[in-house]
Amino acid sequence: MRRIIFLCLVFLLAAKPASALSQFTTDYQITYKVDATGLTNVKYQISQTNNLSRVYATEFSLSVSHTNIENLKVKDFTTPIDPDIVLTNNITNINFPFINKIVGVDKTHTFSIEYNTHDIAVKTGSVWEINIPKITTNESINNLTVNLQIPPNFPKLVFVDPKPTKITNNIYTFSSHSLANKPISALFGSEQFFELNTSYYLENELNSNNQKTIALPPNTSYQEVLIKDISPKPDNITADPDGNWLAVYTLKPKQKLNIDLKQIIKLQFTPKSEIGTPDLSKYLEPTKTWDYNSQEFQKINVGELKDPQQIFNFVTDSLVYNYSLIEKDPLSRQTASFSLQHPTQAICTNFTDLFVALARKNNLPAREIQGFAMSENEKLKPLSLAKDVLHAWPEYFDKEKNTWIQVDPTWTNTTNGVDYFNKLDLNHIAFVIHGQDTTPPLPAGFYKNPEKTTKDVNVKETDPIEFPPANIQVEIKEQRGNVLIVSVKNPSGTAKLNIPPLSHQEMEINLNSRPIVGKSTKTVTVEIAGDQYTLPVSIKPILQPQALMAILATLLILLILIIKKIKNTNSVFPVSIKT
Repeated sequence: MRRIIFLCLVFLLAAKPASALSQFTTDYQITYKVDATGLTNVKYQISQTNNLSRVYATEFSLSVSHTNIENLKVKDFTTPIDPDIVLTNNITNINFPFINKIVGVDKTHTFSIEYNTHDIAVKTGSVWEINIPKITTNESINNLTVNLQIPPNFPKLVFVDPKPTKITNNIYTFSSHSLANKPISALFGSEQFFELNTSYYLENELNSNNQKTIALPPNTSYQEVLIKDISPKPDNITADPDGNWLAVYTLKPKQKLNIDLKQIIKLQFTPKSEIGTPDLSKYLEPTKTWDYNSQEFQKINVGELKDPQQIFNFVTDSLVYNYSLIEKDPLSRQTASFSLQHPTQAICTNFTDLFVALARKNNLPAREIQGFAMSENEKLKPLSLAKDVLHAWPEYFDKEKNTWIQVDPTWTNTTNGVDYFNKLDLNHIAFVIHGQDTTPPLPAGFYKNPEKTTKDVNVKETDPIEFPPANIQVEIKEQRGNVLIVSVKNPSGTAKLNIPPLSHQEMEINLNSRPIVGKSTKTVTVEIAGDQYTLPVSIKPILQPQALMAILATLLILLILIIKKIKNTNSVFPVSIKT
């Protein structure tokens, strides 16, 4: 959110307006006082000192990107002023004439602007998010002080940027030096819990059985999922190479199926690291959508975009969010090169696609997240995917932290600079991950029953709960020659690394040796999802009893035949007769 402050001046001398702005030195003290409900009282105390003897200001205009302001009060010294208010897009313009004319060098004009707004502090569940826009002005600012005052019962501070100059009890003070022309972002509370209820509709138009899948919100580096109930139960839940959870259903001929899913989503501020080193090569390749090998990308000096922050800034500075396109069909996806050619035709998918393409071009693994984002103000934080009003944002892989980092260039753009690069709020719920293709799998909200008009995605905050650990069941299912078939089941509602909830799968273990005859009892140790399981197993011999009996019978028959032949040979003696 960017506040742009203008001075409108009348000059008694024939001074040029362009040079007149430098004839004032201004001090700002801005206080943001947040109450227990999130209502924020904002007060600007402004002191403007004349640097010339015959130049003074007659009007003042303040533009703020708050769309909801209440109880506006303007005072020239102590005299109330009735201001004009004009709302344009996301900007509220406050204009007023000065009553007092302060003339003379080193003379100071003091005035104040005060209002209440719900656009600064937002409470979602047990977490408070505070975003204060940066101050942008053409004036010569001598001193700028920003005070953020919060209630004493706020949760623990887990993030603030920039760092405050001073903290006194529940008051955070920022100076011109510490602000460095940046917005202020703060997060109080490290975990967030949501109850997510989604509906899916599947239809088999064939005259034979047909297998179909739906995508369930999965675990990510930021989120952990508990399936409370899914009805009807799927045949299985599998994980694809991107980590999506795909529930598998077998539909009978012409069958129509309604599926209801209830989940608890736990979001955390600090992302979890990956176990081991994942294969990231597929997240560097160009695709039809992320077409960084197209001619448009040759026009960009990619060498200047050396890190994720610079790529992020390039995207937020280059594209313009187009609110008229919010309802467009999200499946009619444009390319990243299209966004470079048409920067004013952007919604969240365009911001995401350009970030992913530029990241991959710079050898930075990146992919797309589609999901749900809690937004208290859809002008400042728009949700662009149609259907059930979903959202899209990118993530990149940080090799030093060995984890995926999610960012939201769309909201940084639409809020005029709020930091969604270093701090993703605890309001972004991932439904699907797109790393190899931007269409499948479709997220929840896209499996619509054409006969119903109700929402398919319903999200609400809920109290924190303890997630039960996954109950992984491992057993030897059978032996096929030199291979043991191991059954791995997870009947619980939580996942264990790459083993989804309510899933079953098989793995193979090759035997190094087997007895020729007779069973042998051994133990086999297998590692599954980071845990080791020691299983007793009865190894079948190479020769099974039936085969052994057949061989023995054959040998016995051969032996009998040989003995008979020998006997027959020995019973014939030569006879000699003498006369």
